[in-house]
Amino acid sequence: EKADWTVWELDLLTGEARPLTPGRPEPEWVGDVSPDGRYLALTIARVGGAKIVLYDLESGQMRDLTGDDCWNADPSFSPDGEWVLFDSDCEGEKALYRVHLRDGRVERLTPEGTRVKMGRYRPDGAEIVCVVEEGRYGHIALLPASGGAPQVLTHGPVRDDTPTWSPDGRWIVFTRHRTQAPELWAVSPEGGGPFPLTLRGECEPAFSPDGRWLYFSATWGPDRGRLRRMPFEPRDARERWGYVIIDTLRWWGLRLLEQATEE
Repeated sequence: EKADWTVWELDLLTGEARPLTPGRPEPEWVGDVSPDGRYLALTIARVGGAKIVLYDLESGQMRDLTGDDCWNADPSFSPDGEWVLFDSDCEGEKALYRVHLRDGRVERLTPEGTRVKMGRYRPDGAEIVCVVEEGRYGHIALLPASGGAPQVLTHGPVRDDTPTWSPDGRWIVFTRHRTQAPELWAVSPEGGGPFPLTLRGECEPAFSPDGRWLYFSATWGPDRGRLRRMPFEPRDARERWGYVIIDTLRWWGLRLLEQATEE
């Protein structure tokens, strides 16, 4: 049987790519790389379900961390490398779980009555950022690393997903879907409104280890399907967006004043 799915590594300095996993007929997606760089946490899908596996880059061996009789996806490592966080619908509604890599115990982290996915540990391990599903919308939220009710950070008729932490833990960057072209937005975990970083069809953000660069997938225009990067300057972006809002409000204010004067 032909093997079509392989995880590859791209050297950003040389542009060279090499395969990391053997080819498989089942779809497989990388969730995360372990803090020591030895393991990949993967999602391997089949008809009717998906499982989380641990792939040893040194030995080439795979170890199942979950079954595949339901949908288990979006794995990520804890900063100490002892846990793998993932979302699962095995108990009906989508929820966050974590599995301990040494003893295999599984713990549910989010309460019943909420639909939660795409969890990522804060770099210091204190919190988890995630996506809370509310109908057809999704919002960025935080919960304690030990579990609990998510506290929502973003609101409105939008679908936010793929959140990621800046390496210093001061910012959360995520994909926002408002139109056909997705956008990259940022929000502080301490509160305050989110603001856009891009508006041209970008998604799936990831930081360089030093936090200077933000990598993303382009989905629109001539760069569609390409991996791109941009300097990460959240304060400059927020100020630029603030100026746009102020200028827009000023324009509408002048228009209303002109109309009132004409009347």
